[in-house]
Amino acid sequence: MSNSSYAALVCAALALFLGVACSRPPASEQKDAAQPRPPTRVTVVTPERGTVSHDLSLTATVEAYEQAPLYAKISGYVNSLSVDIGDHVNKGQVLATLEVPEVQQQYVQASATLGERRAQLRKAEAEAKLAETIFVRSKALRAKDAITQQEMDEASAQYETAHAGVEVARAQERSAEARFTELKDLLAYAQITAPFDGIVTRRFVDRGALMQAATSNNNVTPVVTVARIDVVRVYVDVPEPSAPYVDRGEPATLEVSGIPGRKFHGNITRYADALDPSTRTMRTEVDLPNADASLRPGMYGNLTIALENRADALSLPLSVVHQDDRGAFIYVLQEGKAVARRVQLGLESDRRVEIVDGVNDGVHVISAMQELRDGTPVMVAAHGDRPQLAGDR
Repeated sequence: MSNSSYAALVCAALALFLGVACSRPPASEQKDAAQPRPPTRVTVVTPERGTVSHDLSLTATVEAYEQAPLYAKISGYVNSLSVDIGDHVNKGQVLATLEVPEVQQQYVQASATLGERRAQLRKAEAEAKLAETIFVRSKALRAKDAITQQEMDEASAQYETAHAGVEVARAQERSAEARFTELKDLLAYAQITAPFDGIVTRRFVDRGALMQAATSNNNVTPVVTVARIDVVRVYVDVPEPSAPYVDRGEPATLEVSGIPGRKFHGNITRYADALDPSTRTMRTEVDLPNADASLRPGMYGNLTIALENRADALSLPLSVVHQDDRGAFIYVLQEGKAVARRVQLGLESDRRVEIVDGVNDGVHVISAMQELRDGTPVMVAAHGDRPQLAGDR
């Protein structure tokens, strides 16, 4: 045998030996493969029946029930200002007066003109009455041929003229009265009065300031702002998914950080019934009594709305419910294994969720720290072996 043939034979034998050695697993691995994995230690919970509520908590803003900046409707100087911020006012109370001498002078003139026009009307009515008497008498005399036709025609013309004079005097009297009433109303505008019971929240001017008449075409300064706070409006913007559940009369609770430990209870009073296109939220308001004025306009708080309640509902802790692309499911204990079961969820509240379909009373639902799969062997841990998961009961 040549040297080259002998070397080839040695290499082939060596390769065969190495292949057999590499294909044989270590003894420790062979031992592990022969032993089954221990069951996963789990705890179980059972569904509970009770009332499940769908509560929504949102940042809320407190506003005055009514608020009005009070403007001057007539130009003039501030003659008096009897209130300041924080003062309580009553409806109709005079808060400020303006000095308007030009309007006062025009009012005096209009009053005199109205008196003159009324006197002229009374004179015209007296003349018309006399002309009517003469006309009636003339008709009787003409029937007896005691006066001429020309005299009869003159009496008739005087009667018609007198009655026309009454109409003219009456129109002039109405015109003078309208002007007088207009100026009287303008003088009334010189007094700024409270439109409702409330408090003064802002003062913008001092005595002697020139106030311009407020119109829709100019930007003028108000005198004061009055707010009604015996009742306040609390508003929130409800997100689109929760908007269909909002209804009038649903209970709501307000907590304000500025008043720790106190809760204000009310009910939904109104809602927009339409979503803001820019935020996809619906404005919702709650009216709260505020007799002690503890709630102040501008305060922020947290409003909790009870959108829906279900009595005698079956629920489970949120921690035992899983989600995948097909929906919600749970693991139930069945013959020592974790068996996946599809469920239909309902309301969610306080770390629990309503189970509408897929589970019955008394079913043992698995709660495990480790990830499970359908068919995973499990062993129920003794009490105290591990801490309960969040939401377990």
